[in-house]
Amino acid sequence: MNNTRRSLGFTLIEILIAIAITGIVTTGVVTRFSKTSVVTRKAAERFITDLRSMQSRALSGTQYEDAFRCGFGITVTTETTYALYAGPDAGSVVCASEDRNFEDGIDATIEELSLLDPTLSFKTAVGDIFFEPPSGTAALDNTIGTNQAPVDVVIGPTETDCIASPNQCQRVCIFATGKIDLVRADGVCAEPISSGPPPTPTATLAPTPAPYVTLSTAPTTVAGGASVQVSWNRVNFSGYP
Repeated sequence: MNNTRRSLGFTLIEILIAIAITGIVTTGVVTRFSKTSVVTRKAAERFITDLRSMQSRALSGTQYEDAFRCGFGITVTTETTYALYAGPDAGSVVCASEDRNFEDGIDATIEELSLLDPTLSFKTAVGDIFFEPPSGTAALDNTIGTNQAPVDVVIGPTETDCIASPNQCQRVCIFATGKIDLVRADGVCAEPISSGPPPTPTATLAPTPAPYVTLSTAPTTVAGGASVQVSWNRVNFSGYP
């Protein structure tokens, strides 16, 4: 009889134990997920800091190894590493005709770096990003011109599908204009559309009042010495309100 009663449901202790186990598992999953997201964002922000460092060098015309350079850039060398580099010596080449992508023996490696965490990797193929003086605009994979498509660099956990789990990944957008943005992996690299210059204000003329003639209400003398009283208020010319 006792076995029959027990098969009808769970005891309060069993329910409490099940709730406790579920809570522990859920907390662990959420904590891990949150930690991964934070680490990925920090790695993306570090990559942006390095990008802006190269852009700053180009804007200020910084010398490297006692020579003015055609620019400064970043090249992704593996799925987890990248390098900062200085372009050719501007005093010995014509910068406009030089390849902006990294060339060993011509460009100088400034520093080799890894992503902030070994569990992270670059999730998209990334061409070289090269900032040119004095404007700080970017040549993207050796393509020049501010109307070119931006480069988007997706960073995330190596084992994670960033399309299925965009919250765990970050997208760095680099525009040819030199603008750098950070968005979620499912975000879009889009430069804001310029609304153009404000319209030129035009002068507004005040409306011209309708002309009118006011006649005197005093008695008017007419032929024969007679006088009449005529009341006038306002006479509008034809065509005016």
